[in-house]
Amino acid sequence: MRDHRLTLDRPSTVLTVDDINALFEDELPGPDAQSRIVAPPAQATTELLRGDVQRLVRRNGMSIHYSDAEELCDMTVESESQPQLSIKVFLQGSVEARFDDLLIPTARKTRAGWQPVASILAQPRRARFVRRSRKGERMRKIVISLTRDWLEETDLGREERQALLAFSRRHMDMVTWRPDAAMVAAVEQILRGAAFNRGLHALHVESRALDIVTDAFRTVFGHGGPGAAGPLNPTDRRRLSRLHDFLAASTGPLPSIDALAREAGVSPNTLQRLFRATYGMSVFEWIRTDRLEKARLLLERDHASIAQIAFEAGYLSAANFSTAFKRRFGLAPSALRRR
Repeated sequence: MRDHRLTLDRPSTVLTVDDINALFEDELPGPDAQSRIVAPPAQATTELLRGDVQRLVRRNGMSIHYSDAEELCDMTVESESQPQLSIKVFLQGSVEARFDDLLIPTARKTRAGWQPVASILAQPRRARFVRRSRKGERMRKIVISLTRDWLEETDLGREERQALLAFSRRHMDMVTWRPDAAMVAAVEQILRGAAFNRGLHALHVESRALDIVTDAFRTVFGHGGPGAAGPLNPTDRRRLSRLHDFLAASTGPLPSIDALAREAGVSPNTLQRLFRATYGMSVFEWIRTDRLEKARLLLERDHASIAQIAFEAGYLSAANFSTAFKRRFGLAPSALRRR
């Protein structure tokens, strides 16, 4: 097992041009290749990022790159990306990133805050990568790259393996979706770090990354949840996307299953089947998980009262909200706010 790790401890450490080349040296096509800073003119010691940036290369071809860092200048970077299947989850920040002119979706800022986005990209051959960013942008993201060896050696069911390998062979094929609360929580756990020693920290990151990979495969191919009925077709994906938009704009008491089904354009039974096939849980289990995750973010970043946050999460009783919150996150809302 190889374990490459570069750590820049938040918030004052900076990442230079040399750091970028060291961080991604094994992904570049040759020993003399480098990421090229197109703009601004940069020296080896030019400071590009400030924050926490890490990368782990794990067993059988899994690479985990994650960061919570601020851009220190307007910047354009070019490099050649090696063949891979990549899963990207952006929680915050917007940049222009392209593989062979294919634009990669990043987080979108709305009145309610940053809207996370996830994608899975098939890249069976080398591709030109270009990234353009702006000074002051804070990026919170994870990128999990999987080689063909990893895909072939991972223990998957026959149908899942066939679907995954077929997808991985279609150059620049990409599926995008809005990550659910469980995936967002897994990314947050990686970005926040934990009080482990070096070896246990790497295992912790890998375990959360495998959760993200599993959720991504379930979302894209529709397998793994109780009652799964096979891969989701584009129509079903659009229905779920429409419902996600509706739920993102709603607060307070939970809508009825009939109202949610009408919004998605399906029957209540079909809606439950889609959620179980995609997320492995019922509609209301997913909504409660999602709202609790949003409530946690509000408690950390907003000055609203706990009672108001509880109402927005769909709880008429602050006590019931506190019980559900502690069951999920291990501490009461008031304890989180005091941290």
